[in-house]
Amino acid sequence: MWDSTGYDFLNKGVLLLKRFRYFCEYLFVRLTVILAWLLPVPLLHFFGRCLGTFCYYCVPVRKKLALKSLALAFPEKTRAEHRHIVHGLFRHLGVLLVNHCLFPRMTPEYLSKQVKFKGVEVLRGAISRGRGVVLTGAHFGDWEVGSLALAASGISLSVVTAAIHNPYVDRMIRQHRNHLGMKIIASKGIPIRNILVELKQENCVGLLIDQSAGRTGLLVDFFGRKASTARGPAQFAVKTGAPLILCMSTPQVDGTHLMTFEEIATDIDGLEGEAQLLYITQDVTARIENHIRQNPQFWFGWIHRRWKIRPPKQKK
Repeated sequence: MWDSTGYDFLNKGVLLLKRFRYFCEYLFVRLTVILAWLLPVPLLHFFGRCLGTFCYYCVPVRKKLALKSLALAFPEKTRAEHRHIVHGLFRHLGVLLVNHCLFPRMTPEYLSKQVKFKGVEVLRGAISRGRGVVLTGAHFGDWEVGSLALAASGISLSVVTAAIHNPYVDRMIRQHRNHLGMKIIASKGIPIRNILVELKQENCVGLLIDQSAGRTGLLVDFFGRKASTARGPAQFAVKTGAPLILCMSTPQVDGTHLMTFEEIATDIDGLEGEAQLLYITQDVTARIENHIRQNPQFWFGWIHRRWKIRPPKQKK
């Protein structure tokens, strides 16, 4: 039998192998970023669409999950229509991936041409109230480029995101996101305190709301089914008095992005507490669903188990 020294040696070996794997992954990603800088943007996007098509045919697990999700959301559509949407989603995700490689090259001038704002006066009016702004939305379109465009336009923006498992890649991507002034708030640790500080300083805080929030989420209607949804955006807006703005970025035919802004009412007559949060969250979710219905191929959530938390009566 091994003593504790033998187990310590084995654990250190496993840790070193993991770090080596992480570093190799980082080098591959870094090399991809450098190579992407050498290509014209149209050619890079073409490569991204080809990469997406390759993954569509060669990553059956995610494809199967997306088809299952679409069957739940669009039962009136045919299987062929579902496959067409999923193929479009994979091609879109390929473009998102290669676009991320361009982040360090993106300038305010570049982003002002690539991202057009609709209803930005709604956002600026909300900022002028001096309570900060809670921005919410979905993993839809190119939400990352949209966030960069907001930061590049002079709006003080912090975004709550989860860390990437590989620490080297995570650090690189954080640097990419930060280079135009956008701040990152880690979703683990003490994000509530950091979010409240940002709002008190009259800044904008971005919180996406379209993934399952587990057992602690609010159950709201989404494509005709109950889905667990994060209460954070509604809760922060109600608690601090900060305006709540829905922000969605939709790719256009010419390769640009249209970013729209809609204010969500949070002061609901006759409602308070949990009922108030539920009403607000349902309103946001319904608006997000409307955007997805118009362009389902741009929603990342098809490959996420959005409806995995069921109401008690639906459990088997």
